[in-house]
Amino acid sequence: MRRCGAIYPNGTVELLPANPTTHRRLRGLGYTRFLIKLERASDSASFSAPVYASARPSLSQLMEVAALLWGVGAETIRVYDDDGVLLAAE
Repeated sequence: MRRCGAIYPNGTVELLPANPTTHRRLRGLGYTRFLIKLERASDSASFSAPVYASARPSLSQLMEVAALLWGVGAETIRVYDDDGVLLAAE
């Protein structure tokens, strides 16, 4: 099952099913969609998943989502906004 991350205003991070119902519900609540992408150099694997947040998430929140999704810690991730623009790490 595909999963996405949700970062709530209180800082809590949760994994949810990535489907149209989840997308509509979070968008209806005013959440913005971001895309996190992990590329591992060790085996050339690439992973990506949407993350929804009511405000721009911090790097530590995004790393927490990546760890929940893929079991990775301090790997480098790239973050894109809803328009596909690469965001600078904060």
